[in-house]
Amino acid sequence: MAKGGSGITADGVLLFTRYGEDNHYLGHPDFKDIWAALNRRSAVVLVHPTHPVDTSQVSGLPQPVIRYPFETTQAALDMLYNRTVRNNPDCKIILSHAGGTLPFLLSRPASMLTKTPEELDAFWDDARNFYYDTAVAGSENVMRVMEKFAKPGHLLYGSDTPYANNDIINFHTSRQDNYQFEDASLAGHINRGNALALFPRLKKDRPHRKDAYL
Repeated sequence: MAKGGSGITADGVLLFTRYGEDNHYLGHPDFKDIWAALNRRSAVVLVHPTHPVDTSQVSGLPQPVIRYPFETTQAALDMLYNRTVRNNPDCKIILSHAGGTLPFLLSRPASMLTKTPEELDAFWDDARNFYYDTAVAGSENVMRVMEKFAKPGHLLYGSDTPYANNDIINFHTSRQDNYQFEDASLAGHINRGNALALFPRLKKDRPHRKDAYL
C-alpha cells in the first residue's frame, strides 16, 4: 500500500469480495488498516466478486449465473454492518453488477439490523453511498430501480470484460442504451460523465463525445 502511494500512479484499486482461508469479507476487522490507508488516499475501490465459499455447482448452473451477485451482496452487507463505509467516507467504493441484490433486498437486512428511525436512515444512506456499475445489469428492470436508488453521480457503465463474452456484454449494453430514463441526461452521465468525475486524469486523455462510453 505504501509503495502504491509513492511513485506509482494508479487510478484505483481492485478488491475481491473476501480473502483468506477463513473467508473474511471486506468489512472484517482484519482489513481495518487497509481501509484506513485507502481512505487517507481518497481511493476509488472497485469490488468484484470472487467464487462462492462453496464452489460446488447447484443444479449444474455455472457460478456466475446467480451466485456471483450474491457474493457481492454479502460483501456489501458486511461493509455496511461493520461500518466500513461510514468509517471511510473518502473512499469511493464501486460495487460490480449493480450491487448484486443489495438495492433490491436492502429493506430486509435494514429491518433486522436497525432499531431506531435514525439507525434506519443511516443504514440506508450508507448503502446509497456505494457507487454501482451496470456490468451484466443493464436491463430495464434493473435500470428502473437503480436510477432511483443510486445517488446522483453514483451509477456507472460497466461491461464486465474480460469475464463476460461479447454476446453477454452486448445483451446488457444494448438494453441499457435503449432504456428511457426519467431524466434523459442520466444516460450520458452513466456512460461517461460519472466515471470522469471519479477518474479526472482521463478527461485530458480522451476527446469528448456525448454518446461515448468511458
